[in-house]
Amino acid sequence: MRSTQPWPKARCFAEGAPKLAWAWRLLGDIQFARGDLPAALQAYEHQQTLQPSPAKRRILGVVRFYVGDGKGALDELQAAQVADPDFLYGLIWLDIVKARQNVPVPPAYPGQAGVTTEWPDPVLAIFSDAFDPALLLKIAKANPSKPGEDHVGEADFYTAEWNGAHARETDAKTGFAKVVQDCPPRFVETLMAKAELNQTSPAAAPAR
Repeated sequence: MRSTQPWPKARCFAEGAPKLAWAWRLLGDIQFARGDLPAALQAYEHQQTLQPSPAKRRILGVVRFYVGDGKGALDELQAAQVADPDFLYGLIWLDIVKARQNVPVPPAYPGQAGVTTEWPDPVLAIFSDAFDPALLLKIAKANPSKPGEDHVGEADFYTAEWNGAHARETDAKTGFAKVVQDCPPRFVETLMAKAELNQTSPAAAPAR
């Protein structure tokens, strides 16, 4: 029976249009959603060669992290942040990868007296131990989400990442499982939580 799933069609389309960057991005997204991270990495790499950008490089960094390439993840995320230094979620992911590999995380807001509660500032601050992760969910609930956003889901996900970075494996797994259960299935945090639950690579394992 011919498959009605979108990913074989996307793969055939991308392979038939090797210079069409968006087709490879679509293929990468679908493979990521399916949990086939090596295939997603190949698609994203091809897209980056066709149409390089900081955003695409960040995706490469995150996927490299999940397939166990810790050094490659840091290189991609650092290069993306140099090119686009004001994107806070890029800094958050750079801090996550550093923390999970025992690389020192610099202060989130050096020279400032305190951290604001404007989202996602508190998320960035927890990875440099400038903010109590236990308060993150409370702040998320007090910050109304815009359409297409889910601050509560992000709070659950990044708290789980913080737990993972501090070798609190049980808490981390519980948090990731909650994200998978409660967040919309196509949200980025949901896909990344699934990748975390399936992760066995030493490069992405909690730091000891």
